[in-house]
Amino acid sequence: MSEKVKISTKKYFAVFAVIFLVANKAFAYQEENPVSLQSFVIVDSLAILEKVIPHDINQDGHTDLVFQQIFNKNSPGDKKIDIKYIKGTENGLDFNNAFTLRSASDISNFFLSDWNNDGDTDLIFTKTRKEENGSTYNDVMEIQLLSGTKTLETISFRVPYQIYLGNASKAKELKNLKDMDLDGFPDMVLIGFSHVTIGWNNKGGEPEFDEITNFGFNTYSSKILDYNQDGYPDFINDDQYWKEPVVHQNNRNRTFTRKSINLPKWSFSDESSLYWNFEPLWLNEDKFPDLMVQKTNQGLTNATYIIYEFEESSNSFVEADYQIKSEDLGLLKAFHFNNDGLTDFIEIREGGLRLRVSNQNSEYNTYQLNFETRYGIKNIFKFDGDGDGDLEVFFSFNNGNLLYQASNELLLNNERPSSVSFNYIYEQENSLATSWAPSSDIESSEGHIEYLISVISEKDSISINTNSTYLNILNLPKGTYQVNVKALDPLGLYSESAVSEPLVITSNLQESLPFKFNLYQNYPNPFNPTTTIQFELDKSTFTKLVVYDVLGRKVQELVNEIRPAGPNTIEFNATNLASGVYLYRLEANGVVQTKRLTLIK
Repeated sequence: MSEKVKISTKKYFAVFAVIFLVANKAFAYQEENPVSLQSFVIVDSLAILEKVIPHDINQDGHTDLVFQQIFNKNSPGDKKIDIKYIKGTENGLDFNNAFTLRSASDISNFFLSDWNNDGDTDLIFTKTRKEENGSTYNDVMEIQLLSGTKTLETISFRVPYQIYLGNASKAKELKNLKDMDLDGFPDMVLIGFSHVTIGWNNKGGEPEFDEITNFGFNTYSSKILDYNQDGYPDFINDDQYWKEPVVHQNNRNRTFTRKSINLPKWSFSDESSLYWNFEPLWLNEDKFPDLMVQKTNQGLTNATYIIYEFEESSNSFVEADYQIKSEDLGLLKAFHFNNDGLTDFIEIREGGLRLRVSNQNSEYNTYQLNFETRYGIKNIFKFDGDGDGDLEVFFSFNNGNLLYQASNELLLNNERPSSVSFNYIYEQENSLATSWAPSSDIESSEGHIEYLISVISEKDSISINTNSTYLNILNLPKGTYQVNVKALDPLGLYSESAVSEPLVITSNLQESLPFKFNLYQNYPNPFNPTTTIQFELDKSTFTKLVVYDVLGRKVQELVNEIRPAGPNTIEFNATNLASGVYLYRLEANGVVQTKRLTLIK
């Protein structure tokens, strides 16, 4: 029952066997070091448990469980959705009481974030609307600004559709809330087939939507990660035009630059070469996140996973020496299960799951657990659910009504990481440069320590997470700032904060405003055989304007030179092309926009 896979060496370890109790039945047992699995019904009768988030929603200092339950999920006319929470107390979760935050029939998803940066958690909903022809779209968004659990204001708006597929296509979906430009306000990361869009937060108001990338074959698998550890979130996704995974590196000014990360290219004719999913993780002792990719099979069996380590010298990913291999590998999730600071894995399978847990021999022990998984994991997270000081793993499955808690009775004691101290911190123009000595933590390898940086002024506060020990914070307006840095280990313990002396920014921010341009719809459209394309630049810069077919193949390059600021007009002659839909893509100063045109002969 035990399978071993080589990983990097670690001094501290926990080898434990498993007792699993679900509905009072034991499914697996090994000798020593027991782990127990309990199940809880937290939803109402006949409801399905959907999304679950641990969060102190009522601001009382104890973590609650905020969750979504659905009645009649597959019957739109009778569907009912509740957003509820189970209150956290000093003794853990009060499973006997659940409080309702919102009930509706049109909620498709919910998120928690401090949208207006006032210290209170807000509720963000994506909602479903129906048109007269019966078509449904999940393109309505609603932000409820809260004080505790009371709604102060509601902001409602529509999410833009994908550009070249037209209004009949599926709208982009909100996948993540992350402060992408480090202005202190969380931004929206929206994903649609072949597109990534950022909804830039305008100081807590309605966001400004900006399309970042096109031609992504399987963009739904995009993941946010700070791949170069500069404190600014980047994201990785597959790219249809280049036929390889790429990283979009954050330029720190609301623009992104696409960059190859040297993973193998793929081909439509070879299904085994296609990428289905990406997951950041840490396997070695550096500060850079590594990467696990799922190459084939979107289901639960016979998937292929490959682990890549980040190589700082080449600034890219290389295939790791150690891999997790199996003839019938299921859905794999990287996760911390014990307290040795190394990555463990939970493998979800039809009819059960496997735990792959690091041990003292720098290998994994695998334990099989047989019970109904309902064909896929829905939630997985870790926190102290019973108030005993130990962290438990919580998870649930698709279309189920149970929340499972896995408790390891012999966790290693988790010691608080040491406090950090500044090497230097100074202001320069409209930025702050800072560096600190690394924290030490006996359970964690160096790269697993995360640093939380708070930049506080009279008007705003900015929070930044990084595994690096240095950071340049750009585009700060005039004001007096104080910087706090504290370390966080993988198991949730913080160090004491290091606090800087006040620093004064005196320069003007106007010089650092992000580059902007407008790409206009061609006219006439449809056309035969010529049409005019106009774009406008706010400054002179090197510019490319290229026409592609809908498969991402280059048809004609219209501009590849430095163009002046202001309006620019280009004529496109399609005499030699067949009728159909084409895309024209403008790239200038690292910013990209794409629109479609239609040729009718």
